[in-house]
Amino acid sequence: MMNSTNFANSKQRVIRMGPRGGFYVSKADGQKKRNPVARFRKAADGSMVKLTKTNLPNVPEAIRPARATPKPLGRPPATNSAKATKMFAKVLNKKAPVTKNVIVVSPGGTLYKSKRAKVALERAAGKKKLLRQNPFAALNKALMR
Repeated sequence: MMNSTNFANSKQRVIRMGPRGGFYVSKADGQKKRNPVARFRKAADGSMVKLTKTNLPNVPEAIRPARATPKPLGRPPATNSAKATKMFAKVLNKKAPVTKNVIVVSPGGTLYKSKRAKVALERAAGKKKLLRQNPFAALNKALMR
C-alpha cells in the first residue's frame, strides 16, 4: 500500500511512502527513485510551496533537507599540543639578552658608551684630520657622507 505525503522533491514530484516505511518518488518512466529529499510542501489549496526554515521541523527526518551551518570565520583555536610545541620552539630559539649599556674600551684606553658611539667619534675625528690637511676637504667624497 502506497501512501502519498504532503511533500515533493526538487522536480515537484510527490514523495510517497512504501509499505515498509521507505520513501520514494515515481520517475517519468515509472521507475522508483529511492531516498528523495523534500524541497516543496503541498499547501491547503493544493499548490506547491517551497520549504523554509520555519516549516522544516514538520518534515520527516528521512526526507528532510540538510541545512549546512555557516563556516566559522578565522582560524580554529590552537590545540594544547600545538601551543606546547610553539612554546618549546621559543625556548629552544631563545637568544641571549642584549644589554643596552655596553661600555667599549679602545686599545688606547678610551672608554665609549657603545660601539656605535666609538665609530661616530672616530669618524668625526677623521673628518677633522682631513679638514686640517686640505682646505678643499669639503669636496672630498669621504666627507660628503
